[in-house]
Amino acid sequence: MKHLAVVGLSASGLLAAACGLTTDGIATTASSSKPSPLSTSAAPLTGVSAPTTAAANPRVTDTTFDGCASVTDAEATSWELDPASKTDTKDRSTLGAENVRGCLWDGDKWQVRVYSVNGSITQWEKPNPDFDPKTQFQFGTRQGWLAHDAPPKHDCTAVVASEHGIAAVQVIPSTALEDANTNVCPITQKIMTTIAPRIP
Repeated sequence: MKHLAVVGLSASGLLAAACGLTTDGIATTASSSKPSPLSTSAAPLTGVSAPTTAAANPRVTDTTFDGCASVTDAEATSWELDPASKTDTKDRSTLGAENVRGCLWDGDKWQVRVYSVNGSITQWEKPNPDFDPKTQFQFGTRQGWLAHDAPPKHDCTAVVASEHGIAAVQVIPSTALEDANTNVCPITQKIMTTIAPRIP
C-alpha cells in the first residue's frame, strides 16, 4: 500500500492539525487539567507487535490513550492489515503527524491510523463541510462521531472523547477502492467499536 504514503493526508487533514485551531473537525485547543502523557493503569494488551508504545509527543497532552498499544496483531490481520507495516506516526513526518500520537498500519485495501490528539469532542458538534455525512454514533458503550469525508475523498474517521482529549480511528482507502467510491465507514466503525473499551 505504498501509494498511500505518497498520497499523504486525506482531505480531512486530521494528522495536520495546528495548535489552537480546528482542523477539519479536530479541535487542538489545550485543556486546563491534563493527564500525564503515556501513563496507563490498565494491563498491557497481549499480542501487540512493536512499537508497543507510541513515541512521546509534547503536543499531545490531553489524553493518555495510546493507539500503538490498542490493536493486537490478530485484530490488524482480521481488518486486512499487515501487522509488520505498523509504524509510529512520528516516523511518517510526511503525513503531518506533529500534532498526534499513535500508530498506523497498511493493507492492500486501506491504511488505518489509530491515534490521540488534543481537543474537545464538542468541536465535532459544529457543522463542517469537509465531512458528508457526519453523524453521532455509539461505539459499544462510548458515544462519539463517525465522519465520512466529503467527495471526492472517501476517508472515514471515528472519534470519541478520551480524558480531556480525543481518540481517533481513521481509515484511508486504497486508490482502487476510492475510484470505486467504496464506503470505508463500516470498517472504521468496527475498529473503533473494538478498541473503545481500551480508551481511557
